[in-house]
Amino acid sequence: MGCGTLAEVAKCDSLRRMDVLRIEELMVDCVVGVYPHERNASQPLCVDVEMRLCTEASAVKESLRATVDYAAVASQLVFLLRSCRFRLLETAAHVLARYILAPPAPDERRAQVDSVVVRLSKPGALRGFAIPSLEIERRAEWCSFEVEHKPFG
Repeated sequence: MGCGTLAEVAKCDSLRRMDVLRIEELMVDCVVGVYPHERNASQPLCVDVEMRLCTEASAVKESLRATVDYAAVASQLVFLLRSCRFRLLETAAHVLARYILAPPAPDERRAQVDSVVVRLSKPGALRGFAIPSLEIERRAEWCSFEVEHKPFG
């Protein structure tokens, strides 16, 4: 399916609303918090991600290049969370959403994610009384990216 004719576009649009690729309960130790004890040590963060995209091309072709490689995404999210220091769950969630919604690089073979739900939970933050969490949902149109053209390499 090429998503070229009006009928194909309509079918793809309906599929985009239906197809959800999830990564659930990804546990990552990272620095997130505003209090001094949270700024000095990493703590567990539970990450759940729902990526909405049209998966028909990957199903027909059985091609990983036409979908999203969830192992690669999980690895990239772990890298981001371990490398950065966040004061708020809100900041971390927006960074992850923006990363997932970014268009594929010219040499990157993957599908564009149309929308994403990022859910972050801090299981140890309230010392067992409750688990605070944040969930955001964003569409690709929410992000704007500037393409940088370089005269070299």
